[in-house]
Amino acid sequence: MGNRAYGRVLRRREAIFATRNLLSSCLVAFFLLRCNDGNVQAFQSVIPLKSSRGIILSAAPQSSVPAPIGVTAETVTFPNTGLSMEVLSAKSHSSSSSGPDNILAALSSFFWPKVRRKQPLVFIHGSFHSAWCWAEHFLPFFAARGYDSYAISCRGTFPSPSPNQEASITINTHAADLRDFLRVAFPPSEQDTPQPILIGHSFGGAILLKLLEQPTPSPLRGVAFLCSVPPSGNGPMTARFLKRDFILALKIVLGFVAKKGAEWDWLCQELFFSPSLPPDLLRKYKKRLKKDSVVGIDVKDFLKELPVLRADGATGQGRWVKEVPSRLVIGAERDKLVDKEGVEETARFVDAEPPVFLPTAHDAMLDPEWRLAANALLQWLNAMDQAVKK
Repeated sequence: MGNRAYGRVLRRREAIFATRNLLSSCLVAFFLLRCNDGNVQAFQSVIPLKSSRGIILSAAPQSSVPAPIGVTAETVTFPNTGLSMEVLSAKSHSSSSSGPDNILAALSSFFWPKVRRKQPLVFIHGSFHSAWCWAEHFLPFFAARGYDSYAISCRGTFPSPSPNQEASITINTHAADLRDFLRVAFPPSEQDTPQPILIGHSFGGAILLKLLEQPTPSPLRGVAFLCSVPPSGNGPMTARFLKRDFILALKIVLGFVAKKGAEWDWLCQELFFSPSLPPDLLRKYKKRLKKDSVVGIDVKDFLKELPVLRADGATGQGRWVKEVPSRLVIGAERDKLVDKEGVEETARFVDAEPPVFLPTAHDAMLDPEWRLAANALLQWLNAMDQAVKK
């Protein structure tokens, strides 16, 4: 055989081997994706919760809902308070068994495992909710785009019962629990501890504001507020609702004080969701809201602890704004609980750019158009990543 013919044979063999290796890698990735049961994650790169200071980690014994595929449920017990907190997490580059975005992310991590890790995200829910509301869409969405994503279930919700069995929880207690979680998840004593990005929805935004009144265990990269209760609380908004739409104000009182918003389909949909939300999802979400609404917020205490009362006297803004590099505020055009003035108030208080208003209802992360909110957050996150690269 001549040299030229022999060269062609070698090149042909190399092409065959390369193709076979590529197909084998794809088959392995596909197999791992199909075998992922939501507990054993493929392509793990999440930062594990640290078992320090006597912290007890375990698989969640009960959850408000079975975790979606690609989402892991854990219980973190804090001996200093006795709280057992549910934490749902989706690992960057992990994926569910279907969906082009998730499969693409998993394959990219398989072939390019040394891609720079992005800052982790921590989601904080509002009243009548727990971590499940983020697990439906947001946790898998952001994990598929390289962000280790966590959602906590606050004290008093179904998956995180209060050890003291209080009828209501103070805002400072919620903030202290969040601080405990951050200390465990991102230990300040360790080298290369990432700077988390915190996202609060509704009353979760108020919890976030209270957290920021004191130094966090480790520096934060950014904070975002989604349909957040403003720093002045619900009082001024209630007054505006009474003046603008008395019937809506009565529905809000009926929904939250009497807790009928977690019992009556029509009221649940009007207060939290868009009219286009399918009936089966409405019933599914309403059952979860009811489980998580047994223990409420200590409203009287909250009035004494309003974030606006701790504002900088010269600027009227949070005293912490210069310590957090990036801040985002998002509102919803169809929100029946937090009005435009409340969203704008939050943006001024945190010294953010003018707020983004999306055509969704209050529960933007569960809305049929939830991707609008997710993409607004993603655009902000991408801008932060670009700023770091520069």
